[in-house]
Amino acid sequence: MKLSSSLTGRNIVLRKLALSDADSIAEHIKDRAIIKWLLVVPFPYKKKDAVSFIRFRQNERRSRKSYTFGISLKMNKEIIGIIDLSDIDWEDKKAEVGYWIGKRFWGRGFMTEAVNLISRFGFRELKLNKIYARVFEGNLASMKLLEKNNFRHEGILRDEIYKYGRWIDEYYYGLLKSEYKKL
Repeated sequence: MKLSSSLTGRNIVLRKLALSDADSIAEHIKDRAIIKWLLVVPFPYKKKDAVSFIRFRQNERRSRKSYTFGISLKMNKEIIGIIDLSDIDWEDKKAEVGYWIGKRFWGRGFMTEAVNLISRFGFRELKLNKIYARVFEGNLASMKLLEKNNFRHEGILRDEIYKYGRWIDEYYYGLLKSEYKKL
């Protein structure tokens, strides 16, 4: 079965990454306001980090371990963010969604649309039953985004991550195939 290499929404396109995307990825993720909510991202983030990330994610896609898409506006092919389904469990038919978008694109609905598109991809093309997300405590914008996409808060993983010299709780959200609604 051939899977989609791009997903088109009202305002955005999710597409496979190419090495030529390294500059725009490095440009849009370089802000501490983004990196503080991500698990393992170097700071400062450089083009070589983006090249390594793209190569790694291309290999993960070939081995069916994750599916990563660059987020671009329909009117512009430049990557402004990343969204993926990773840690795919084919036996239990579930995967984790992760995402970020450049700060100047916050609050414009692009990520809400991206989460909806990748959820549709996960349920229809990958035949998943559940997509889940883990959100650092305090990341209220991400929690609200997931709730807009019908994800349910399922629990709190206490002291789950050690980052910035302290323990951080993670909020666990899940969306079942039966709950998915196209926005």
